[in-house]
Amino acid sequence: MYILARQKFMRQNTNTQTFFVFEFTMVDDLRLCEFDLSFTINDLLRNS
Repeated sequence: MYILARQKFMRQNTNTQTFFVFEFTMVDDLRLCEFDLSFTINDLLRNS
């Protein structure tokens, strides 16, 4: 069993702190996933 986290949206408050909201999905086999898993790290680095 794997738990995948997909970023749904990002928002900033008045203190310029960034909040990420993730959608979590549980799958039995990662080979069943069609979407690219590299977006989370790239987005976190780009938006930090």
